[in-house]
Amino acid sequence: MPISIRAELDGDFSLLSGQLKQVLGLAVRAGVDAAATGMKTDFVQALDAAGISPLVGRMIGTRTFPAAGRGSLTAAASVFGNGPAAQRILDNLAEGVVIVPKRGKYLAIPTQFNRKGGRRGGGVLVSPQQMLATRQAFTIKAAHGAGSLIWCLKVNAAQRRRGSAQRIVTLAFAGGTIAVGGGRHQRVGKLLAAGFVPMFVLTPAARVRHVLDGEGAAAKWSQAIPDLIDAALPNDI
Repeated sequence: MPISIRAELDGDFSLLSGQLKQVLGLAVRAGVDAAATGMKTDFVQALDAAGISPLVGRMIGTRTFPAAGRGSLTAAASVFGNGPAAQRILDNLAEGVVIVPKRGKYLAIPTQFNRKGGRRGGGVLVSPQQMLATRQAFTIKAAHGAGSLIWCLKVNAAQRRRGSAQRIVTLAFAGGTIAVGGGRHQRVGKLLAAGFVPMFVLTPAARVRHVLDGEGAAAKWSQAIPDLIDAALPNDI
């Protein structure tokens, strides 16, 4: 990433009339644009199948040249990450890399308990700095992963009145401040019985899996461009 695709048409178009060239140029531009959109859709679907947050898919952008409303027999398009940070993330997913911490001994990877909306949700509820500040954090050895630890917070119960009937609901709080389970969740009892909730996995290194096939996608959609151009041509051409 970024990945470029372009129309490669065979033939001499110098004898075509200006109007016909314009019509064909618009169709070429539309076909290339459709190919870029298709490539982006393939990437988003690959990320979704790998269980990666939808936020990453939203980082992918497309750009087609020339601009909309103008045609060209040599139209081209690019699929890329929206900004340097997004580009690095997508590059890592396309190449597959091993990430090691720049500072300290471990990478802190949040668990589903420590993400807004669960595993596929937004940012973390508790940062590593907040974990330390609670004075209720501790580590246990991970069952899998050599040298990895599970960073946990102690869990305690609290009651809150909720709803029009002011019914009392039992909640589970991690570190005394973060609600990690409500009265309707079966996991509340399990969390309270365990006495802790895993908030981060601490690991010496993390391998980013190869998820995006940039070369394969470019080849697939480049081959599709002639058909996409044909579909974009007016019926009377």
